[in-house]
Amino acid sequence: MITKKSAKILATAVCGLTTCAALGAWLGGEFDLSWHTIDGGAATSTGGDFELSGTIGQPDAGEMSGGDFTLAGGFWGGVQSGGGGCIRDPDWQCDGDVDGDGQVNPVDSGLVQAAFGSTYEADLCQYDIDCDGQINPVDSGIVQSLFGTCESPRDSCS
Repeated sequence: MITKKSAKILATAVCGLTTCAALGAWLGGEFDLSWHTIDGGAATSTGGDFELSGTIGQPDAGEMSGGDFTLAGGFWGGVQSGGGGCIRDPDWQCDGDVDGDGQVNPVDSGLVQAAFGSTYEADLCQYDIDCDGQINPVDSGIVQSLFGTCESPRDSCS
């Protein structure tokens, strides 16, 4: 039969051993804290019957592969303009009219500039004026060169 005194001694010994194990790990014992991050994928990665897409947090850049699988890291880094064809929203009324208001003006250029560096497919469809797969000052310059005009819209990048 365990007495109250024996139970207290046993509980103290268990707590002491647990504390020593934790302290040993903290002081360089057999403890492993592997590096892990919560990252975003890019576009859609596929292999066999599997498909992975999504985004969350700050992603790691680069490409990882193993077997039949490849995962492109980076904030939507695997997206390329077009893909299956894209639909501009809003629809351009004039070439460079990215906001669809029927005028090409500084607002359109500002919207392109606000999207600089984005690789999100909808942004590429709307703001990648020269269809080179990136939104950058060249696209803004093209829009600026069209200020005050209303030529037929160019085809979307598809």
